[in-house]
Parts: sequence; structure tokens; C-alpha cells
Amino acid sequence: MVNLKQTLQHQFINNLLKVTLTRSPHHGRPNVRACIATLGLKRINQHRYHKNTAEIRGMIHQAIGYVSVEQLALEKEPSGDVTPSSLSPSSSSSISPSSPAQ
Repeated sequence: MVNLKQTLQHQFINNLLKVTLTRSPHHGRPNVRACIATLGLKRINQHRYHKNTAEIRGMIHQAIGYVSVEQLALEKEPSGDVTPSSLSPSSSSSISPSSPAQ
């Protein structure tokens, strides 16, 4: 029998959210400013990575007019550690190394 609690934890651990502050909350409501501060955002274009939990999604919902959100997929390394897949959005894109400058 599948344990529901482990399944839910597995879903949240497999996703990471990149939250970026896009607008100044200076004239925003106090609860919005508090949510943005709790998310760890202080400057425009600053970003933080958070686990995809109900609490974080609620804070993002409160401040949705001030932040942008990207969902990042996590991959398991051979050592068993869970790391963000090159910290890129879920859509895979290959980056080719540029030739050295002469």
C-alpha cells in the first residue's frame, strides 16, 4: 500500500521554485510587503529558490503582482543527492560552450 504522506513529500521535494521580485512593493499593502520579505526578496530582479510547498505557494499567491515564478525540476545524482538540474526551467535547453577568445 502506498503511503500518502511519503507520496506528497516526494512531489514537493521533486520541484523547486525560482521566485524573482519584478516590481517594488514600496506602495503595496503591508501583508504583501511582509510576504515578499519572508520570501527573502529585497531588491528588484533578486531571486531566491524555495521548495514547492503550500506555505510558499500561498506567499507567492499574495504577492503575485510583484513576483515572477519559474518551476525547476530536480534530478538525482549518482551519489543520491538531489540537485537542481543546472538551475534551468523545466524545459530542457542545451548550452554549448563558446570557443576561447584569442
